[in-house]
Amino acid sequence: MAGSMRAVNNIQEWRNTLEELQNSTEGQAVIETDIFPVLKLSYDCLKDPKLRQCFALYPKYGEITRDELIVLFRSEGLLDTIQNWQKQFDKGHSMLNKLENVCLLERYDSKCVKMHNFIRDMAIRITNVMPRFMIAAEIQPGTLPMCPCLTTLLLQENPFTKLPDSFFLHMKSMKVLNLSRTSIKKLPNSISELENLRTLLLEFCRRLHFVPSLKKLTKLRELDFSFCWAMKDVPHGIEQLFDLRFLDLEGSKDLCQLLSSSLSAFSHIQCLILDPDVQSISGDDIIQLGYLERLEGCRLDYYEFVIGEGEYKRVDYCTSEERIVILCSGSDRKGDVFVLPENIQNLQIHNSELDAKSLIDALPSLTCLTELRKILIRRCRVIQVTWSPKSYSDDAASVVLLQHINELFLTDLQDFTSLVKEGVALQRGAFSNLKILVIKYCPKIKKLFTPNLLHGNLDNLQELEVEGCEELGLLKIMMIMSKKKVIGFLT
Repeated sequence: MAGSMRAVNNIQEWRNTLEELQNSTEGQAVIETDIFPVLKLSYDCLKDPKLRQCFALYPKYGEITRDELIVLFRSEGLLDTIQNWQKQFDKGHSMLNKLENVCLLERYDSKCVKMHNFIRDMAIRITNVMPRFMIAAEIQPGTLPMCPCLTTLLLQENPFTKLPDSFFLHMKSMKVLNLSRTSIKKLPNSISELENLRTLLLEFCRRLHFVPSLKKLTKLRELDFSFCWAMKDVPHGIEQLFDLRFLDLEGSKDLCQLLSSSLSAFSHIQCLILDPDVQSISGDDIIQLGYLERLEGCRLDYYEFVIGEGEYKRVDYCTSEERIVILCSGSDRKGDVFVLPENIQNLQIHNSELDAKSLIDALPSLTCLTELRKILIRRCRVIQVTWSPKSYSDDAASVVLLQHINELFLTDLQDFTSLVKEGVALQRGAFSNLKILVIKYCPKIKKLFTPNLLHGNLDNLQELEVEGCEELGLLKIMMIMSKKKVIGFLT
């Protein structure tokens, strides 16, 4: 109760809550007098009706990972108003935090939560909703369940090897089916009739070799085939799952290989996890997936990903066999976090107001990209410097990135002032492999090279182009060339 009311400062609301608490105990049994009113109060303090629905979605067993619960929330349609896949997860975590804050959920560890059985039973009673879950312990071998209202069936980590063909015949409302880590070899034919199914989880079903037709499962959004080693054939109708948002094929090499030529059929896919041992994935097919937000297990020889909308200027130094990511107008939506491909070679940012003054602050994943060689930033008003470390660890990580850069193009940056923030002690070796530096139309830049840049950091610079930077005034540069190497500057 304290958790429910800790943010309330209004004395009238406290008096009203006390009145409701006292009234709710009238006529209750002794145990309910002590517990039920407090639980009811915490429940009533949940303003979001979707949070109240979460109680009926919690399985009966103890701890469960937060991600698993969010999958259930999503499968039940509680997050349908959010189109972005990552934002759905963010909203799900926010919902779980609110339930923890009012003590209706307990944190088990950093990844898991749990709900006391008594709390769940009381929550079902409050909401007057019959449990729509069934877990493994509730199903007896050889039985044919009659569960027309059941929406979620959790059978993971069971030793059974088969289920009757008609097992799912009377489960027409089924939305979530989890058979992960079971020894099942063949899915029952009645799965083909689950037209309301939204999530099918088959992770680590290592003996599974047959899945019946999925043609009628047009509402399916999440399909997990990861580590289904025995799957040698593509299920009939899988290419017609046009509303699929999540597909995991990691560890299922044969299945991934067979599907590699038809990935473009999943036009609404948002998260795609492929098997890293499959080398035949076409970059052209991946690019056609216009809603894709997350791609794992795929190392394309070359690609060009354009994130955002609007036009961008094609630069002549790009080659067709590079791994390129282009961020342009519309890629700066507040709250979005970009994790760039680990093997990216060429990064371009056009007309994008990234929410940070330093490039590395705007895109933290840059510090992990050891193959990045070229960066172009054009018409980005917010960016002031390429790098401004906040700590020694930031310093070290950023230097590793800067050491790999060969070409840096900075054009039309209205607020750009310097490569490195004034006064920062730059570690020796940063920009040590930089060969081409182009700075154009940056009206606020006053000093091209600070002293900390000139000592052991620009030893391999070969080409320098500066244009339209009024604050620099008359720029005089004396370059002493030795084996095409610039070894000194005077401004």
